[in-house]
Amino acid sequence: MLNHLDRIFARKPGLAGWLLALVAGYAWVLLLWHLSAFWRVLEDYEYGWAVPVLVLALLWRRRHLPAPEPKTSVTAFAGVFLGTLLLLPLRIILDANLDWRPAVWALAAVVITVTLCAIYLAGGKPWLAALAFPALFVLTGVPWLGRLELPITSGLMRFGAFVATELLNLIGVAACQRGSVVETAAGLIGVDEACSGIKSLQTMVAVGLFLSDFTAWRGPRRFLIVLIGAVLATAANLGRLVLLAWVGSQGGSGGVERWHDPAGAVAFAAACLALVAIVRKLPAAPPAPPPAVHPRPAIAASRPSWAFPGLVLCVLWLGGAELVRLYWFQPRQVSAGARWTAVWPEPFNGAGLKVLRVSDAVRNQLQCDTGKAVRWSDRPGTEWIGYFFEWRPGLHAYFARSQHSPEICLPATGRRLHKDLGFFDIKAPGHLIQVHHLLFEDDSGPLNVFFIVDGSAVRDNVEQRQAGSVTGRLRSVWERHKEADRRSLELIAAGYLTPQSAREEAQRWLTQIIRPENGPVTL
Repeated sequence: MLNHLDRIFARKPGLAGWLLALVAGYAWVLLLWHLSAFWRVLEDYEYGWAVPVLVLALLWRRRHLPAPEPKTSVTAFAGVFLGTLLLLPLRIILDANLDWRPAVWALAAVVITVTLCAIYLAGGKPWLAALAFPALFVLTGVPWLGRLELPITSGLMRFGAFVATELLNLIGVAACQRGSVVETAAGLIGVDEACSGIKSLQTMVAVGLFLSDFTAWRGPRRFLIVLIGAVLATAANLGRLVLLAWVGSQGGSGGVERWHDPAGAVAFAAACLALVAIVRKLPAAPPAPPPAVHPRPAIAASRPSWAFPGLVLCVLWLGGAELVRLYWFQPRQVSAGARWTAVWPEPFNGAGLKVLRVSDAVRNQLQCDTGKAVRWSDRPGTEWIGYFFEWRPGLHAYFARSQHSPEICLPATGRRLHKDLGFFDIKAPGHLIQVHHLLFEDDSGPLNVFFIVDGSAVRDNVEQRQAGSVTGRLRSVWERHKEADRRSLELIAAGYLTPQSAREEAQRWLTQIIRPENGPVTL
């Protein structure tokens, strides 16, 4: 059969190009589909919707390609075949772990490898040199790894808050820094919103690299334009903070709310326009060559005898991969952990319970379906704050675990993580629940934080603890947990002399707060 296919393609060599385009096109659709989940949920990466448009613009600038020099390379063929094989496991792993950034980077690496190998086979080095940058440009829309993103963005946010505080005090507006926010008489003004110049850093990477294509700078020199854009975005954000603080000193918090969004949009637009003005001063890229008629690209006649049949098998493999995925994650009833919810019990009324409003900004940031917060004090000198958030099964539930945790939220408000005190168990409906105990430092004293996050697909405390690890994520694939709800409960205790005394009180409160919630689990 393979020999028969090879004879067919020998008579019509152009079919090989169509097969290569089909394999590469499927890989790109798959990558953009998974990236769109981040672009839909995370405000930091909403700019990602523009990345495919910019890729098309870069391709349009290269619409007059040099004459093709099709090459026969066993290495390039192997890159296409191996990349195609890897798409099936990556497809299934990411369907169960949409928020897993290392897996998304692995998928991006596979897709780019398949694309570059296909370009080399179709047009040789001239086409590879012309089209490599547009293919690699899609990486600007891939979310940064958490271990890289969090230290960089948090450090820049703190630096921005520090500089803005100093500038405000110089112009006579009383301000003090609290982590990544600036406290003024008008209230807290944050530098962590998506419209701020700090979080525009990811956007400026894409904008700067795109604009570099209009200059004569190539290679590492392209990133000098990215660096210039980052400096401009930071400067524009500092101006935005100073403006909002001044508006707040004149018109109160209402003025800050009215000017918040326009100021952010103007700051980002000003940074982009300034970067465009600078790029126009740099040496321009050489003009595009005039259009010419080139022979239709085809794989060289000295191809391996197994090349074309192998491409057919790649297409069949991709079709089978979709069928396997649909079968593996078909809706079904599973044995899962019992549902629970947080209910503030009646005895809290005697403890001075006060219901807190969860702001619209917090709800929009977390994109949760339920959000509740309370404050109470049952002993002199102590205070408790409780937060409960819940996400129904769906896209936002995937990202709940990586978006909301004390290690992310509290440092942004000026608290410092002092010590990780590990986990302890409490009895809950259906299984034990693991509680993460963290000790933070605040200007007023230590804060003991008790945090829980799990979902109905988590059947025991071991799965809960390992949910975010490689083992836990692969287990979710094996157990076919494509979708599940998420819920988080966080208690913050202030005024306790020792972590042990705070933990004992937390155990008592948690056993009262966590209540069963009936209902079947369909995954």
